[in-house]
Amino acid sequence: MEEELLNALKIRNFTVVEELIKKGADVNHLFETGVDPIYWAVTENDVEMVKLLLQHKVEISRIYDKKQYSLLHYGVEN
Repeated sequence: MEEELLNALKIRNFTVVEELIKKGADVNHLFETGVDPIYWAVTENDVEMVKLLLQHKVEISRIYDKKQYSLLHYGVEN
């Protein structure tokens, strides 16, 4: 289900993302690339998706990559 979530995020399909979350998709799942859904939404500047994910207890304090950046860092950059 998480791969479907990633695919829906990539094409910015809000409705499918919302349905997958309702069906139990893990909003904190780390994909093989080392990112999670909220990271994807923030770095793609998808404000509506960020808002949706924040409504579902998404982890926002995770540190990503060698830069040791958090979502706040990426939000400011983008």
